[in-house]
Amino acid sequence: MANELVNAHEAEQAAMANMLSEHISQILVASRLYIECAMTDESQRQGLLEESRNLVATALKEINSLAKSLSPVSLKETGLLETINELADDTSKTTGINFKTCWDGFNEELPHEKLKLTLLRITQEYIKNIVSKSTPGNIEIHITQRKSTLRLKILDDGTSLRRSAIKKEYFFQHIHRRGLLHLAQTPVYIPAPHGNTFSIRFPL
Repeated sequence: MANELVNAHEAEQAAMANMLSEHISQILVASRLYIECAMTDESQRQGLLEESRNLVATALKEINSLAKSLSPVSLKETGLLETINELADDTSKTTGINFKTCWDGFNEELPHEKLKLTLLRITQEYIKNIVSKSTPGNIEIHITQRKSTLRLKILDDGTSLRRSAIKKEYFFQHIHRRGLLHLAQTPVYIPAPHGNTFSIRFPL
């Protein structure tokens, strides 16, 4: 188990490096190509520069999102539930998605800070990806706490995605590795006729 924890931590760092070196770099390389074309093609210069500007704006958005995910978060003052509510409100404002949050038996005092932070990060990562891949109109976030377990469950009514495809997605594997740091069970993803369900369970 110790090796699994070390591997999970190293994989998380590798995921961040991968996002910087591949995804964001590709956006910036494309922007540079547009600029180079604009320098030699006067007839399309304005359109090419506008495309480059849009790509730079996208790269900045991705960098800000990555920086926010890496920034230390203290949940001692605001609490996990309030922070997730703020995440839902912010996402709703930018996407128009309706959010519903359901807390069943959750006690802010019981889970330790690192576990609560992991719950927040997993929620952020899953929602970010399901919004882009499934385009739902409604999302429900459930946190259920019992005597010895804590479960995070997220449901949406977007496009039903294939289970085999989701499990191969890098973000889903990253969530699994995050969970391993707290001895979580393997995350469960279930496509439904009209939407998707994700859940992960942690021991307390």
